[in-house]
Amino acid sequence: MTKQTLQEYRWLRMEIAQLEEKLAELDARAQKITSTISEMPRGGASVADRMAETVSMIVDTQVDINDKVLEAVERMAEIEHTISLLPAREQLILRKRYVDCLEWEQICVDMCYSWRQIHTIHADILKAIS
Repeated sequence: MTKQTLQEYRWLRMEIAQLEEKLAELDARAQKITSTISEMPRGGASVADRMAETVSMIVDTQVDINDKVLEAVERMAEIEHTISLLPAREQLILRKRYVDCLEWEQICVDMCYSWRQIHTIHADILKAIS
């Protein structure tokens, strides 16, 4: 595992959040359309057909987004598993930095290490996992 792989965790979290927002937006849109379809008077088949197609496209998009979220979550689990194989101190440093997205200064304070110590330990961790 490389530093880039660890950094990927942050981007995956951001991607999942963005995809979840998109899902909520699509769900709201689909509910609005389906309530319009159910309230339509009979006989407007072409309008109802277009709305049904739109709802179908929204549902398909939701399925695609759910697949992407699942892939991201699986990748995050792989990264978490690799981190969990390390000793406790190293796990804590990597989680604080890459999972919790803390700044180095905060990690130093939280763990009672100097800037230099934390970076030396971090460099050793990266060597050990690559």
